[in-house]
Amino acid sequence: MSRTARKTCSIQAGVTPNRRQAISGTAAILKVLAEPTRLQIVYRLQHTGPATVSALAQELGRPITVISYDLSYLREVGLVAMKPRGKFREYSIHPDVLRGDELAFGCCRFKTCAK
Repeated sequence: MSRTARKTCSIQAGVTPNRRQAISGTAAILKVLAEPTRLQIVYRLQHTGPATVSALAQELGRPITVISYDLSYLREVGLVAMKPRGKFREYSIHPDVLRGDELAFGCCRFKTCAK
């Protein structure tokens, strides 16, 4: 067995199923946030507050279709919440994720940059 394989086995052996699930969930979130527009959306919602798709598209200089598509991914992993407001939908950081100036999800917490 190679040195790398031994390290991987020992790391996996020490991780409980619940912790492994949390790590997998965090990896999925980080994968979604690896796309710059999605990261900009999260930053914007955290620092400025809730917004509609059209407001986000205008502020970020991206087409509405792109913002809508990215918001669907952010909702899927639980980073963003949506509330219907008449004929519009307002998006915000999911309350379970936001803790002060930190984003907390899965096994990790991330302190965000200042404005």
